Amino acid sequence: MPVKFLMEIFSSNDILLDRYSGFYVRAIFFNLLSLINEDVATAIHESKEVAPYSVSPLMDHKGRTVYYKIKGGRSYFFWIAVHEENILLKTLKDAIFRLLERPVEDKLLFLKDREVLVVSASTIQKSYNNLLKECYEGMPPLRKFSIKFSSPCFFRRPRGTQGSVVKYIPLPLPESILGSPLKVYCKYAGCDQKFVKEYLEWLNNGGILISGYKKGIRTKKVIEDKSTRLWYVGFVGDVGFSLADDTYDERFAKFTEFLLKLAEFTNVGANRTAGFGVIQYRRR
Repeated sequence: MPVKFLMEIFSSNDILLDRYSGFYVRAIFFNLLSLINEDVATAIHESKEVAPYSVSPLMDHKGRTVYYKIKGGRSYFFWIAVHEENILLKTLKDAIFRLLERPVEDKLLFLKDREVLVVSASTIQKSYNNLLKECYEGMPPLRKFSIKFSSPCFFRRPRGTQGSVVKYIPLPLPESILGSPLKVYCKYAGCDQKFVKEYLEWLNNGGILISGYKKGIRTKKVIEDKSTRLWYVGFVGDVGFSLADDTYDERFAKFTEFLLKLAEFTNVGANRTAGFGVIQYRRR
């Protein structure tokens, strides 16, 4: 059951971050878990499974991604999403509630080494079944759509012997975009493997096409660690897509819409647990 926790913070002072803000939001996530149960935090951090959570970067009041600079006297926002109803979800809920129960002056989180005040928190909750029902019963099958990539997005492609070399691809490839929420769905809700195999064959054979870049896309270099010069390049911007007429299938169109709605919780691409690949989906 995807649950998104939306949080508003306020900083009295300017803060200059030394790495992309999404990495700091991920640190906040683990710090919150550690308030309640360090074993859960450690287990999630060390797990090699499909990550059961994702986060946004910091965003301003217009929803724009904040990369490195926070201006004093302003509110900022971020969210943390959990993709299954288990001890992780309970632990995060308990941590946020405990934080909100503190006196106003003690509702503090840390960005870098600076305190920020938690102003408010709210939740958005959707069951996998309800999302599916919306797409299969609530609207006509999808034909065209657009995606706004609000934070940098890129994909990993293994190459070489046994995937020993990884290529980083900053391009809005439909099969890569939809592969991210599909993995989360199959891992944490279960899926019909026969149907998924057919869907992936359709997708990989050009079932969805890029129809244009009306407002354009651009690449953005993002720093994770200045000391080691570790960085990534992702794309941001708006991309239009359409489902190909010659291979159109209502079943796959409806499932595509479900995955796009789910992707607004999971993010897409690599480093989705550090605020990469945040999207907004729109029907056209």
